Amino acid sequence: RMWWRVVARPSINCYTKNSSTLCAFRLVLLTVTCVQGSPENVVEGRRQAIYQLLHNEQQYALCLQFGIARFLLPLSERRDVISPQDHSVLFQNAQELLRLTEDVLEMMIQEEGDRFGSSVGRIFLRKMSAVISGYRRYCSGLKKADCLLVEKTRNSAFMRLITEPPVPRRRPDLTTFVHKPLEHFRDLLKLLQTIQNLTPSKDDDYPAITRVVQEFQTAYRDITVESGLMEPEVEGRPLLSLQDLESRLVFTRCKPFVLSSPGRQWIFGGDLSRVEGRSVRPFWALLFTDLLLFAKVSRDRVLFVTEEPLSLLTVSQALFSIRKKATEFRLMLSSTPGGTDSPATGVTCGHLPDLPLSRTPRKGPRRRTVALRAPTPELKAVWQTLIQRQIIYLNTGRGGTPASSPLDSPDPLTADSVATLDSLCLRRQVEPQSQSGLDELIEHRCRQLGKSGSNKGSALHLAQWMKGQLGAGPTGPLTPETEPEPEVWSPATLRRRRDQLGSSTGYNNRFYPRNISRCEDLEVSDHERSTSRCTEHSTSDSQNTVRSTSGNSERPLAVCRQ
Repeated sequence: RMWWRVVARPSINCYTKNSSTLCAFRLVLLTVTCVQGSPENVVEGRRQAIYQLLHNEQQYALCLQFGIARFLLPLSERRDVISPQDHSVLFQNAQELLRLTEDVLEMMIQEEGDRFGSSVGRIFLRKMSAVISGYRRYCSGLKKADCLLVEKTRNSAFMRLITEPPVPRRRPDLTTFVHKPLEHFRDLLKLLQTIQNLTPSKDDDYPAITRVVQEFQTAYRDITVESGLMEPEVEGRPLLSLQDLESRLVFTRCKPFVLSSPGRQWIFGGDLSRVEGRSVRPFWALLFTDLLLFAKVSRDRVLFVTEEPLSLLTVSQALFSIRKKATEFRLMLSSTPGGTDSPATGVTCGHLPDLPLSRTPRKGPRRRTVALRAPTPELKAVWQTLIQRQIIYLNTGRGGTPASSPLDSPDPLTADSVATLDSLCLRRQVEPQSQSGLDELIEHRCRQLGKSGSNKGSALHLAQWMKGQLGAGPTGPLTPETEPEPEVWSPATLRRRRDQLGSSTGYNNRFYPRNISRCEDLEVSDHERSTSRCTEHSTSDSQNTVRSTSGNSERPLAVCRQ
């Protein structure tokens, strides 16, 4: 009997460094093949696919949380920069999509132990109508959002809001955030198809997962074809991954190449024509992370590649404002691809209109211009935002984010969000350091502190306190469990102790601050401040001496200058 089994297929990427060959193995997760296997392998494969689905939903929820907190909410308060109507066009129902994702996550993590993932199809079936309706509404307005984004990037105040402070390198910029829901819907459909293939037909969840996949395929087809995004008009199974595209590629007039290389991702697909003089040749273009591919689509959805792919690293200038041609844009290519020089010096985001993308070329370089035409101005805006962002990303390596920006968001995410739960051990586990190593580190740092001029006794006291040896009894160092309860004084005991200390010192209950350091804080009540009159101020290098006259007494007080 044939079973679907998940196998880990490593792809080897070898490179040479310092005259030695190092092989880096990249594990390709969830490569599903139809092989002879046992039911145990099928169950384990389905479980791993559900874990990957859960991880994908968590990362998507974190992305939406950051985008809402970084872009949606701050811009909603700046009506002088963007009107409420434009704000609704740009972000649409992103908050509704986040709420739907969190609802699905909450239902998935409620299943623990062996029951985990047993009803994933029924969970999505319960939320299917709301999810499909929400994504259909969002994706139908995606082209208008890109048009508005192109228009708003001409506003300097808008650009300052979305670029200051800089977006962390591992967080989405505004363009990525706007296009993330469509990308996630495609990834979600792909993972649900994998789970369906790994679910036995006799399983209780099989009817539900089958119906969910069928409805999601129909919805994805309608959304993409109606908008002209990601799918050709020809009927057939949806193209969801690089493997789906590569299996349908046929090279006719150009040299064949491997499409699914490590690090390459499919970003966008749509109709685009190449203008050469008076001739206009229509193509179905595919934008990847590093190249732009032009193909012809046959009736059975075979992609015939007749043109050499256009490497985005060779683009030296991009012009998107062509006079009297609202749907055209041009890419100027240099003969030598860019190396370390950034195409957008001083630019912190890839949203600038007509971004010159100028690179300092060598003397007399050979250039050629590729003129492209989109079907509508709205689709041209989509191509503009995505191509500009990708060119800057390739030439800066950071997606337009400065190198000084942190890797992750400095603001902690919501603690009670289900997207931050790590109960299923999906996050990287860090082994704690041994106690002996910590003690050695503490002693080393405290010795350095003692040698730097501080009191050695204080440094020793600090080391004992950090290691838990301060006040150690016969049973060993004090711990939170063995530490005795502190003595609690009543107000009467406190007054009695104060009187005892006052009588023993002979100051008649008048306490003076101890000069522990060169600077000491002084708090004066309103009554003392009103009855005291400062008569003399003298400044030294480390402190101010204030002579306060109250009655016939005169005493110097050390006050911190800062």
